[in-house]
Amino acid sequence: MKKWLLLFLALALLIAMPSCINAREESDISDLSFSEGSDISDQVSEEKTAVFYYPDNAAEGLIKVTSVFDGTIEGLIAGLAGLGGIAQGTTVISFEIDEDTAYIDLSERFCDSLIGSAIEYLTIASLVNTVIDYCGAESVMLTVEGECLDTGHNLYDCPMCYFDCSTGE
Repeated sequence: MKKWLLLFLALALLIAMPSCINAREESDISDLSFSEGSDISDQVSEEKTAVFYYPDNAAEGLIKVTSVFDGTIEGLIAGLAGLGGIAQGTTVISFEIDEDTAYIDLSERFCDSLIGSAIEYLTIASLVNTVIDYCGAESVMLTVEGECLDTGHNLYDCPMCYFDCSTGE
């Protein structure tokens, strides 16, 4: 039932957006930097497509879907939250790409979805894979409220590369 609901929500999102989809261009975002209080929408505000990764219903892997979003890092995070990849209400405090690493600092709300080690792993993988596909980085350094994330299961204190945990759905 949840699988059908997620599929329906993803389909509704695709139908609700305009049919004219711009191709992803990595050069548009390679010099992107955002800090809380600045207006990132002036830098990138056109609709784009992105590959979003989110946990399957059995928490055994990630489902991959391409969807339209507003072209901003906030829109990417909101889209990922809408698919259940991360906690609803998670906001971006800062985002920067330096060489091949994307640095993203998220609000404390992100931690609300980190329940249990399997879900934690898939939530982190959802975020990392989605951000890597979005900006073309090789790794993602995640912080929450400016601090390295320590969940009790794991300490995330270094950049993370792409997670290979697709279910094939």
